[in-house]
Amino acid sequence: MIALEDTEDGKFWLSTINNGIDIFDIETKTFNHIYQNSNNPSGLHDDRIYEILLDANETIWMGGYTSGVHKLDRGKQKFSILKYNPSIKKSISSSSVRSVYLDSKDNIWMGLDYTGLDIINRKTQTRSTFNYRKTAEDSTGLRWYTPSQFLEDSRGNIWIAQGFLGLFHAPDSTFRYFKPNPKDSLKYNHNVMGVLQLDNKSLLVAAGAYLSVFDLNNKSYSSHHAHSPKDTTAKVLYFSKIIKDSKGNFWTIGNGLGKTDSSLNIIGAYFKDSGTKNTFLSHNNTMSAREDKDGNIWVATYGGGLNKMDP
Repeated sequence: MIALEDTEDGKFWLSTINNGIDIFDIETKTFNHIYQNSNNPSGLHDDRIYEILLDANETIWMGGYTSGVHKLDRGKQKFSILKYNPSIKKSISSSSVRSVYLDSKDNIWMGLDYTGLDIINRKTQTRSTFNYRKTAEDSTGLRWYTPSQFLEDSRGNIWIAQGFLGLFHAPDSTFRYFKPNPKDSLKYNHNVMGVLQLDNKSLLVAAGAYLSVFDLNNKSYSSHHAHSPKDTTAKVLYFSKIIKDSKGNFWTIGNGLGKTDSSLNIIGAYFKDSGTKNTFLSHNNTMSAREDKDGNIWVATYGGGLNKMDP
């Protein structure tokens, strides 16, 4: 399983590799499946879905490996598809879509494999395309990494997790990237893969070996937090994405499942075969997580199915 999204009717939508979409009913503990059917114009056209996103209107958006972006009208249970078509001027630039995001201005942000980034405004149907920069001297261009996550902060800025933390400057359509201060003397690589707003002054950044705090006013990192168990043989958390639960704790996925309190102290680290039967994971490669209405944390793993954690 790769992506996990929850809907208001108590269901989880999960994407798989080569097996389409699973819909899990939390109450009945049953699955329904949507398989690829390329012969149906309104069906699912890809068995590999990288991203699932639910918007404010309960519309589901999906980024596919070869089929572009699927939009699901849940009332009619029909898909409409945005995909690359060289004969259509307004088509997206690639049919391999790694990440999808909708901002407050009705723009769809798409991180494209090997191509770059497309932004489509749903009202005007205008498209902006940003190809990867060709030279190191192109300091304001898009870096050569597929965007793994987008975030619109409370100030309306769009941030991109793309190896480095990136900021899109809308007036001139340029990008600015931020690295840790060399004086921080970080022991491991700082590889930004996920970002979440911590408060109105800062972001919480999932950067591989670190959870880092980024100051929005100073545009710089203010602290870095690594998982450093006293037992040097113990497994170590790797941070790729973050969610915040209803109690103010943060949960991280990547390698293992991490639990961090509001002060960013790591208070839980869960792995396969670590702990009692009710606390270990079925697989350490964790891909996505969500909290249900009862406060349980559900984790999609790559190779170990769906896990439920009762905090």
